Amino acid sequence: MFGRCVGLGDSFDLIILATPIYKGGAMEFKDVYVETRGRETYYSRQVRNALAKTLDSQIKWPIEGLAKSILETSVTTQTVQKKLTRFDVTAITVQKDALVLTVDFRIQVK
Repeated sequence: MFGRCVGLGDSFDLIILATPIYKGGAMEFKDVYVETRGRETYYSRQVRNALAKTLDSQIKWPIEGLAKSILETSVTTQTVQKKLTRFDVTAITVQKDALVLTVDFRIQVK
Protein backbone atom coordinates (compact mmCIF):
# COMPACT_ATOMS: atom_id res chain seq x y z
CA MET A 1 0.00 0.00 0.00
CA PHE A 2 1.47 3.38 -1.03
CA GLY A 3 4.65 1.61 -2.19
CA ARG A 4 5.20 -0.32 1.05
CA CYS A 5 4.51 -3.85 2.20
CA VAL A 6 1.62 -4.18 4.65
CA GLY A 7 1.10 -7.34 6.66
CA LEU A 8 2.99 -9.89 8.69
CA GLY A 9 5.96 -10.07 6.35
CA ASP A 10 8.87 -7.80 5.76
CA SER A 11 9.73 -5.84 2.66
CA PHE A 12 13.06 -6.89 1.14
CA ASP A 13 14.88 -7.02 -2.17
CA LEU A 14 15.86 -10.28 -3.86
CA ILE A 15 18.57 -11.31 -6.25
CA ILE A 16 17.72 -14.42 -8.27
CA LEU A 17 20.28 -16.22 -10.41
CA ALA A 18 19.48 -19.33 -12.44
CA THR A 19 20.76 -21.20 -15.46
CA PRO A 20 18.15 -21.82 -18.19
CA ILE A 21 18.26 -25.30 -19.73
CA TYR A 22 16.25 -27.24 -22.31
CA LYS A 23 15.19 -30.66 -21.07
CA GLY A 24 12.43 -33.04 -22.14
CA GLY A 25 10.80 -30.58 -24.53
CA ALA A 26 10.64 -27.80 -21.96
CA MET A 27 12.67 -24.83 -20.81
CA GLU A 28 13.46 -24.90 -17.11
CA PHE A 29 16.01 -23.64 -14.59
CA LYS A 30 18.91 -25.31 -12.79
CA ASP A 31 21.40 -24.05 -10.23
CA VAL A 32 18.88 -21.58 -8.78
CA TYR A 33 20.34 -19.16 -6.25
CA VAL A 34 18.19 -16.69 -4.33
CA GLU A 35 19.69 -14.05 -2.08
CA THR A 36 17.90 -11.52 0.09
CA ARG A 37 19.24 -8.01 0.56
CA GLY A 38 18.98 -6.14 3.80
CA ARG A 39 18.06 -7.50 7.19
CA GLU A 40 17.77 -11.29 7.34
CA THR A 41 14.57 -12.47 9.05
CA TYR A 42 12.70 -15.73 9.45
CA TYR A 43 10.20 -14.57 6.82
CA SER A 44 12.88 -13.59 4.28
CA ARG A 45 14.61 -16.96 4.72
CA GLN A 46 11.33 -18.80 4.15
CA VAL A 47 10.59 -16.77 1.00
CA ARG A 48 14.14 -17.30 -0.29
CA ASN A 49 13.99 -21.07 0.23
CA ALA A 50 10.51 -21.38 -1.28
CA LEU A 51 11.51 -19.40 -4.37
CA ALA A 52 14.67 -21.44 -4.91
CA LYS A 53 12.76 -24.71 -4.66
CA THR A 54 9.89 -23.51 -6.87
CA LEU A 55 12.07 -22.08 -9.64
CA ASP A 56 14.25 -25.18 -9.65
CA SER A 57 11.52 -27.81 -9.81
CA GLN A 58 8.14 -26.43 -10.82
CA ILE A 59 8.57 -23.77 -13.49
CA LYS A 60 8.72 -25.22 -17.00
CA TRP A 61 7.78 -23.73 -20.36
CA PRO A 62 6.71 -26.35 -22.94
CA ILE A 63 8.82 -24.95 -25.80
CA GLU A 64 8.50 -28.00 -28.05
CA GLY A 65 4.71 -28.13 -27.66
CA LEU A 66 4.39 -24.43 -28.41
CA ALA A 67 6.62 -24.72 -31.48
CA LYS A 68 4.61 -27.73 -32.70
CA SER A 69 1.35 -25.81 -32.33
CA ILE A 70 2.67 -22.73 -34.13
CA LEU A 71 4.44 -24.55 -36.97
CA GLU A 72 1.75 -27.14 -37.67
CA THR A 73 -1.22 -24.78 -37.56
CA SER A 74 0.18 -21.75 -39.37
CA VAL A 75 -2.05 -20.37 -42.11
CA THR A 76 -1.65 -22.20 -45.42
CA THR A 77 -3.97 -23.77 -47.95
CA GLN A 78 -6.04 -26.60 -46.56
CA THR A 79 -4.42 -29.18 -48.87
CA VAL A 80 -1.01 -28.89 -47.16
CA GLN A 81 -0.40 -30.97 -44.05
CA LYS A 82 2.57 -30.20 -41.80
CA LYS A 83 4.07 -32.30 -39.04
CA LEU A 84 6.95 -31.38 -36.75
CA THR A 85 9.15 -34.49 -36.77
CA ARG A 86 12.19 -33.21 -34.88
CA PHE A 87 12.79 -30.34 -32.47
CA ASP A 88 15.82 -29.53 -30.36
CA VAL A 89 17.23 -26.46 -28.66
CA THR A 90 20.95 -26.49 -29.40
CA ALA A 91 21.96 -23.33 -27.53
CA ILE A 92 20.56 -20.81 -25.06
CA THR A 93 22.09 -17.36 -24.88
CA VAL A 94 21.26 -15.05 -21.99
CA GLN A 95 21.02 -11.39 -22.95
CA LYS A 96 20.16 -8.37 -20.84
CA ASP A 97 16.45 -8.46 -21.68
CA ALA A 98 15.90 -11.81 -23.42
CA LEU A 99 16.76 -15.46 -23.73
CA VAL A 100 17.79 -16.33 -27.28
CA LEU A 101 17.19 -19.95 -28.29
CA THR A 102 18.96 -21.61 -31.19
CA VAL A 103 16.66 -24.35 -32.46
CA ASP A 104 17.05 -27.24 -34.87
CA PHE A 105 13.81 -28.65 -36.23
CA ARG A 106 12.37 -30.62 -39.12
CA ILE A 107 8.89 -30.21 -40.61
CA GLN A 108 7.37 -32.84 -42.84
CA VAL A 109 5.10 -31.29 -45.49
CA LYS A 110 2.59 -33.35 -47.50
